[in-house]
Amino acid sequence: MVAVNTRTLRAFLGSISIIATAGIGTSASAQYSMLFGQVSATGTGTFNQSHSNVQYASLTGVETTDAIGNASKANGSVATPDGRISLSSHACSGGGPGFGGQANARANGQVILDYLIKSSTLPNGTPVSVNVRWAVSSSVMAVAQDLQGINSGAVGSAYGQIVIAIGGVGVLNKSGAYTRTHSVGGGGITNDSTGTLHMQQDEGDHTYNVLVGQIIRINFSGTGDSASGASGTTQTDGDVQMGLVWGVTSLNPNAVAVWNNDQTQPAPPAAGATQADAQGAQPPRDPYLMPCFWFPNQPVSAVSCVSGAPGFGVAPHGTGPFTYQWQIEGEPGSWIDLGAVAVALPCGGSAGASNATSTQTNIGVVPCVGVSTYLIRCVVTNPCGSVASNTVALDLCAADIDCSGGVGVPDLLSIIGQWGQCPRPPAQCAGDVQPIGGNQVVGVPDLLAAINSWGECQ
Repeated sequence: MVAVNTRTLRAFLGSISIIATAGIGTSASAQYSMLFGQVSATGTGTFNQSHSNVQYASLTGVETTDAIGNASKANGSVATPDGRISLSSHACSGGGPGFGGQANARANGQVILDYLIKSSTLPNGTPVSVNVRWAVSSSVMAVAQDLQGINSGAVGSAYGQIVIAIGGVGVLNKSGAYTRTHSVGGGGITNDSTGTLHMQQDEGDHTYNVLVGQIIRINFSGTGDSASGASGTTQTDGDVQMGLVWGVTSLNPNAVAVWNNDQTQPAPPAAGATQADAQGAQPPRDPYLMPCFWFPNQPVSAVSCVSGAPGFGVAPHGTGPFTYQWQIEGEPGSWIDLGAVAVALPCGGSAGASNATSTQTNIGVVPCVGVSTYLIRCVVTNPCGSVASNTVALDLCAADIDCSGGVGVPDLLSIIGQWGQCPRPPAQCAGDVQPIGGNQVVGVPDLLAAINSWGECQ
């Protein structure tokens, strides 16, 4: 079995910043683009793919999987007319007894592009204001489960640099790196951020005075790198997703920014280079990738009388510390945090929970009229990220008035004893079970509902 020292993983990724930024601003071509992907695994070797000096390019099929539990994948695309680069890298190792080894993945994109400020009415040398915008967004993960020894771990790293020059004079130069590591020897989960470019989220919105006929050069690069190593039953997963966007717009209506290599082609607009655009360019995390942790014990659905507060529990498996938040679904797809103080539900009822930020909780619901089923889940968070538990049901058995767990003679007698109009001011009578939530009258429909629910609540 091949073991991987996490120091080796850090050294491997630490060298990438040189690759990512080498040559920025020194290329002989002012219209340069590059997209590069490389993957490797212990049992398969190294594979790579590259595309240079094309307006649109994508990495395809840059992935490998070996027979001893290692896999890696690099995705990416460059679209110079649109002003965007998308990158992702994934490496995982382990998965079962006897598995082990190492996987690495790298996705790198870089552009060096010249934009000419051009006018059909203004002479060269006329000063105009130009808006230059750029943004970067990255998601970096390193996840490990059942770490054994010091030779297992995962690393994800994002590197980048943005350089802007006007008329050959530099006006901006920012570079940075963000690395997340999960290992035993490395001290658990660590997060390291360096440089002036904040790779998780950063953007610039600049207005420059530029002369008609001058060139604005934008050099933008990003690298996502992932590495993983495992031995025994350890599972490790390093992942990076990154989006880079840029744009140039003249603020003078008599001048435009065009691609210098083809002056019929406009520069990508500055309005399309916001932080939201960078996040949109960031590829989604593949659904098969390893979650931050998993749940050996999920919540279980419960049935309760209306006045009850059944218990729910969850137990995550992974590296803490963990935090918890129990939630109830208010509307389809919309979740409401629960707490000791009851929160209103959109349908008209309310819900509250004891210990709503703990592994175990008790949840009580004042039902909405006609609604007997409520969906419950717990969102658990550790330094890696957040994962929601399974969604389970809390079903209310309205006819179980005495909260015995079933409907029987005592419940019928309670209904008969409360026959007629409920007390004023309006308040729910325990015997007003049909519809659930009450209509403020106890009568035949309630008696029939109890008879139809006879026996154990389900």
